[in-house]
Amino acid sequence: MRITNRIITNNSLANINRVKGSKDDLNTQLATGKKISRPSDDPVVAIRALRLRANASKVEQYYEKNTEDAEAWLEVTDSAIHNVSEILTEMLGKCETGASDTVDTDARLVLVEALQSLSDEVYSTGDTDYGGRYVFTGYRTESTLTFQDATQLEYSITEQLSKANIETINHVYADDLMNFTKTNYDNLNVTEQDVETRSIYRIQLAYQDSDPVAPTISYLDPAGNTVEITANVTSLKMGDPYMNVAANGVNFIPETGELILGQSVASALNNTLDDPLTPLNEGEIKVTYEKSSWAKADLKPEHYFACTTTDANGKTIDYNQELLDGQPPQIIEYTTGTGQSLRINTLANEVFTHNISRSVDELAVATEQLEAMDGIVDTLTEMIEEGGLTGFRLTEAQDKLAAAKKAQALQEDAVQKLFASTITKMQDYIEQTSLASTNCGSRASRLVLIQNRLADQQTTIDNLVSENEDCDETTVAVELKAAEVTYEAALLATSKITQTSLLNYL
Repeated sequence: MRITNRIITNNSLANINRVKGSKDDLNTQLATGKKISRPSDDPVVAIRALRLRANASKVEQYYEKNTEDAEAWLEVTDSAIHNVSEILTEMLGKCETGASDTVDTDARLVLVEALQSLSDEVYSTGDTDYGGRYVFTGYRTESTLTFQDATQLEYSITEQLSKANIETINHVYADDLMNFTKTNYDNLNVTEQDVETRSIYRIQLAYQDSDPVAPTISYLDPAGNTVEITANVTSLKMGDPYMNVAANGVNFIPETGELILGQSVASALNNTLDDPLTPLNEGEIKVTYEKSSWAKADLKPEHYFACTTTDANGKTIDYNQELLDGQPPQIIEYTTGTGQSLRINTLANEVFTHNISRSVDELAVATEQLEAMDGIVDTLTEMIEEGGLTGFRLTEAQDKLAAAKKAQALQEDAVQKLFASTITKMQDYIEQTSLASTNCGSRASRLVLIQNRLADQQTTIDNLVSENEDCDETTVAVELKAAEVTYEAALLATSKITQTSLLNYL
């Protein structure tokens, strides 16, 4: 085959361009630090880079965003729970002081006032937020736990209770004595023998000052039939609603939010039993009642119960209807890995139960009744000691004084025992708060393990990305130098070859 000068020239230029291309590729690698600049340079490296970068993006989202947000949320929650625990411990100390038999009524009133302030502080802590999101309100992170101002808003509330909510309490029965005045004492139909302490059955609802609308109580009897009872609406101003209850009836006291159960009703409710072999809660006792007047710092019912209300536009809003069907509560979880998640929220009913304020309110009512009885005793004693009473009126005053002193002694004993029982309740609240704190701490500990794993995973993926994409700069530099030498040699050889032609041989 005859090799012409044109062939030599074309081949030389092609080789020079190939060397220049190799030199350009090596120079680009050295400048960018990457093996390839376009997928066509090496499709295998490109495909592997896409997969590794997708994994790296996910790990970055989990590690640098999700876990950091979860960590901050858990820290805010744990701090709030710790604050509640400290407040409850202080409340426990005041209850222990009030349970002493050396404390008088005035001192107990001061203690109750302090307990009410501390109770308000507990619920104020429930409005703790993180980044504008309230941490104890489930999915409704935009809604505060409590009413920020006195509010008029109608709610129909359904509380899901059990026979564990039926209490036996002692009530001091003083009949007409609580209606005592200086002018009517001789017409009061009460004697010392009439005054006594009686045991009654009660269900204390979550709220007091409810609407005077008859609540409905529903439960399943042993045969599985639904039984409904409509309570009788009464009032503290209508005699003694604690005593005037039929055996098969229920008295509802809106002011105190109490259901006073007759003997037969209490027995029937105590016989309810949940079958562990079925998914249903056959032992559930549902109480539906109305409340429209809310004080500042009252807990919003939508964070606790299935309830219905109407918004400003007249639209009916149903909250938590899934609770009536036994559905799980509003758990917030953050994704921390493929197919992995971590719960971050603590629900309001795990820490901020209505029972805290209800216990304090009950102490306040009982102590105020004792104060009222002290006033009756002091007034009757003063009337007798003044000497202005004689005959029948003096006898009546002395009889009423004997009845009042007995009622005073029984009420004082009841208040002391109530303070003592509240000690146990406060200990239970502290234990419940400690459990919530422990659960929050366990989630935080698990989050630390997850963060460590993600950090290791991120390092591993970064190394794999680097190994796949990054070039060895030393090797590239050596290869670039060799390419430069080759290029210069090719230029020199080509220049010499192209200088010679067929004319040199003619």
